Amino acid sequence: VYKLHTMIDPTIQSILLIGYAAYEKKHLLPDFVREAAHCLMVCRTAVLGGHTQACPDGHYQRVWYNSCKHRMCPQCAYLQVQKWLAKQKTRILRCDHFHVIDGMRAQQVENLMNKLGRKKWNVRICEKYPHGRGVLTYLARYLKGGPISNSRIIEVTDNNVTFNYGRKRRELMRLPIDEFIHRLLQHIPQPNAILVRSYGLYCQNKKDELERCRAFLGQEPIEEPQEIQWQDCFEDSNAHPELCPICGKRLVMISILKPTGMIPHQGAPPLLMPYLKEAA
Repeated sequence: VYKLHTMIDPTIQSILLIGYAAYEKKHLLPDFVREAAHCLMVCRTAVLGGHTQACPDGHYQRVWYNSCKHRMCPQCAYLQVQKWLAKQKTRILRCDHFHVIDGMRAQQVENLMNKLGRKKWNVRICEKYPHGRGVLTYLARYLKGGPISNSRIIEVTDNNVTFNYGRKRRELMRLPIDEFIHRLLQHIPQPNAILVRSYGLYCQNKKDELERCRAFLGQEPIEEPQEIQWQDCFEDSNAHPELCPICGKRLVMISILKPTGMIPHQGAPPLLMPYLKEAA
């Protein structure tokens, strides 16, 4: 058992580093869930290696660690969201769209197709959008942004996590770390799982029909967008991470850092050792 004796950044990574080792000992987890937890814990740390960049005039130097690129990682989610959003925006029709939400309680059901008709579904038709981009933005965050973002984690204290689950207003919930991790890991998809399916005109095999509709609405043919790189996300920023904060010159790589190979969930989390002490 570990007790926090100073504040740390309230993130998914820090929560897993604090509580995952104990949780794993008490639960039999499939390999893909364990792999996902490990990826989130080591993302942008020395475990994955990285490189050192420096200002050519010697003003500034920093270490840039590699990302895990896991589909559920909140630190890697922003780029995933932007890539998916850019592709879908090129396909969306310039007309009104409705956002329809239907769902049932999450559960594994044998012979699912045979039982769906007997399940109670909650269907809600949201307000009409004069264009489809509002729906796309919502879907991009929900489908590609992971189950919860770091910005929603409010506080991590001892064995509890406080987070904001509200949509239109701030609503807080406090859970034990074990329970929070349990709920988080329920969202890890199985390998090769398809999380997004398109139907109707947006179905992949309806490209010709979609093009005809675009022509009818006066839209140009679909063009594949250029691949978005993480640097593109800082085009309009005054604090580009690859520019020297002193003189503004582009940083150059001066060394490569090999992965350390450390596994952070064996024993006390090494990345949090400065912040932890064993409880008496």
